[in-house]
Amino acid sequence: MTQRSPASAYVLARIHARHGLRAGDADWARLAAHRDYHGYLKAVAGTPLAPFVANLPADADIHGVERHMRAVWSVYVADIAQWHGPDVRGALRRLIDLPALPARGYLARGEAQPGWLTAPETGDLDAASGDGSALTVWRTGVLRALPDRTVRQVAKEMLDELIAVGDGGVPHAGPLRAKAQRLFRRSRHPMGRVLAHLACVASDLLELRGELCVRLALGDVGAREGAS
Repeated sequence: MTQRSPASAYVLARIHARHGLRAGDADWARLAAHRDYHGYLKAVAGTPLAPFVANLPADADIHGVERHMRAVWSVYVADIAQWHGPDVRGALRRLIDLPALPARGYLARGEAQPGWLTAPETGDLDAASGDGSALTVWRTGVLRALPDRTVRQVAKEMLDELIAVGDGGVPHAGPLRAKAQRLFRRSRHPMGRVLAHLACVASDLLELRGELCVRLALGDVGAREGAS
C-alpha cells in the first residue's frame, strides 16, 4: 500500500469534503421547475449551489451573469490552488484562464470582443495564435508548470480525457459532469482528484449559467412581445 505524504492526505481530505457539498440530481430537478429568472435565482439560494450566486444582482443581464460565473470560477480555483505547494499552485492557477480561452481565440482571429469579456481576461493574444489553438497552448502551459513527472503525467491523462468531452471546444454541462464524476471515483492520485473535482464544479457553473441566461433571454422576449 502506498503511503501518502501529509500534504497529499491534507489535499485529499479537503477535496473530498468539498466534493461532498456539491448539488445532486434532485437539486437540479427541483430547480428546473422554476421557469422565470427571479424564481430560479431564489430557488438556487436554497441549494448547495447558493455560494455560486451570492452577490449576483437580481437585475443582472446575460453579460453580467457571464462575468459573475467567471469570477466565481476564478475565486474557487484560486482557493483550491492555495492548498498546494508552489510546485503545483502555479499550474492550478492556470485553470482560472480556461473559461476565457474561446474568446481569446475569437480575438486572435480579429473577431468582435464579447460584451462580457473584460480587459484582463483577454490575456496574451499571441498565445492563442500560431500553430496551436488557445486550448492546446493553455494545456501545454499547465503541464510545463508541473515539475514532478508523475504529477505531470496524471494531469496530462486527466486533462486529455476532460478536453475530449468537448471535442476541443466548450463541453455541455451534462457530459462533462458525468465524465468528471467517473474520473473522480477512478483516480487514486491527489492531482487526479483535484482536477476531476474542478471539472465537476465547472460543469455546475456551466449549467447554472446556461439555465439563468435562458430564463433571462426568454424574459426579454416576453417583455418585448408584451410591449408590441
